[in-house]
Amino acid sequence: MGHDSTSPTTTTKTTHLLLLLHHRHLCFLHKTSQQLDPNPNRSSSFTVSYLINSCGLSPQSALSASQKINLKTTENADSLLTFLKSYGFTKTQIAEFISKRPAFLASDIENTIKPKLDYFLAAGFSVSQLADLPMILMSSLDNRLKPNFELLASIIGDPHKLFMAIRRSIWLLTNNLDTNFLPNVRTLQSYGVPPRYIAKLLVLYPRVMMQASEQFAATVRSIKKLGIDPNMGLFVRGVSVMSGINLSTWERKVDVYKSLGWSEKEVISAFTKGPFCMLLSEEKIRRGMDFYVKKLQWMPSFLAANPVLLCLSLEKRVIPRCSVMNVLASKGLVGLSTNPSLKTLMISEKNFLDKYVIKYQDQVPEVRQAYNRNLGFVGRQSTVVQGSLSAVSSFAT
Repeated sequence: MGHDSTSPTTTTKTTHLLLLLHHRHLCFLHKTSQQLDPNPNRSSSFTVSYLINSCGLSPQSALSASQKINLKTTENADSLLTFLKSYGFTKTQIAEFISKRPAFLASDIENTIKPKLDYFLAAGFSVSQLADLPMILMSSLDNRLKPNFELLASIIGDPHKLFMAIRRSIWLLTNNLDTNFLPNVRTLQSYGVPPRYIAKLLVLYPRVMMQASEQFAATVRSIKKLGIDPNMGLFVRGVSVMSGINLSTWERKVDVYKSLGWSEKEVISAFTKGPFCMLLSEEKIRRGMDFYVKKLQWMPSFLAANPVLLCLSLEKRVIPRCSVMNVLASKGLVGLSTNPSLKTLMISEKNFLDKYVIKYQDQVPEVRQAYNRNLGFVGRQSTVVQGSLSAVSSFAT
């Protein structure tokens, strides 16, 4: 006969454990509140208790929030919680909302919070999105939020992308856009940057658009002098990269590339083709160059002409694809070389999977192992590639 897993002894132990945990929880609150305030009073303890029991905050979040608000009564706070629930906020969202801006518990709901929530919900934002951005409700609706939002919407258009931009930089809604943002937009327009690329820069790198206008204008001038066409997406990518690095970082990256065989002219050329190569860590640059030069025998000059290769993940993309092509070449199913072409490395994951893995996996089971990184890649055994695209396009694509 098996024994009952919920025996009296087990139940007693569980009860004692729960009592011990509860006692420790109370001691933690008491001890931490004493650390925050050597002379804790009833109202601070009352606030912490309310934040935990009514708002759903964790003890640590409640203690942190209690430094920003001190409740004497719960009348207004209770009304806010009821109000948020009526708008569809979940318990988790309310806790997040309050933890980020506890001062809302004492705010004027009808005149301060409700009009702003109504405005953004009507504009297409969801409750979950607004719960994630309570900070926007601190600014004036008529003087700041509404005019900023309408301006941003006129540039970006798509509501989802608009939310992405605001989430990345709340300053877009809370700051005066006349100071730097609008002058920066006009700078890009004066160079002929298409509206879609201005919108793209704003969505992906909103803080770049909030830089001091003089600094931003100097960056744009520099990118233009390098010869990048303002009508191309590369132009705003170059602006975003150059805005994010200082002179010493730029010089350090140039030195790294020169030590690996590039000339200074090739570094500049690489930047104009793939600006993000200047944001890579020194370790990633060296590992990438080492693999392509030693394993694939591609010349440094070829990599300078195709800097996007250095941005690819060796472990997740390059090596698995090289291994797949190696297996297929050994079975005579693709060209004689054991190297992939540049195109093979650059096509989408789905296209590569369909064209080289799924197509052959029944005939050559090893191809799936290679794709799943269970096979190693030795490298190319033939002659060095001299840098032209045709020289490395040995596989049928």
